[in-house]
Amino acid sequence: MQRVTHLKAEERKIFDVCFGEAEFSTPDHIIDVTITAMRAGGARYTNSAGILPLRQAMSGQLRADNGVDHEASQIVVTNGANQIIFECFVVTLETGEDVIVPAPYWISYRQNRPHALVQEVVDIAQSTLDFEPTFT
Repeated sequence: MQRVTHLKAEERKIFDVCFGEAEFSTPDHIIDVTITAMRAGGARYTNSAGILPLRQAMSGQLRADNGVDHEASQIVVTNGANQIIFECFVVTLETGEDVIVPAPYWISYRQNRPHALVQEVVDIAQSTLDFEPTFT
């Protein structure tokens, strides 16, 4: 975050998402669609994977922009990184497993483990151990 502050002081255009917050206002067309949806009853609890029309739109966008073919049933929409990280832990970890969290990381990630499953979280600073995780 210090580097971001320093670059901003140099009047460089920086999109600071250190706190997960965009530095731009929500576009008017997004606000208008949101208000319309809320007035039509769209302010209710939804399917835990996200509303189907959004997942269908994301499926089409992924296919059109990236050539990635995923059906809406394979897409999960969350309200942020913490939620999806926790949910991934829940569905992939076995009781008693340890979790390796490469540092640096957002402060809540270490506590984001499902306590009933994971006994310990091990921090690994990549720069100090010359450790580069690979994901397959």
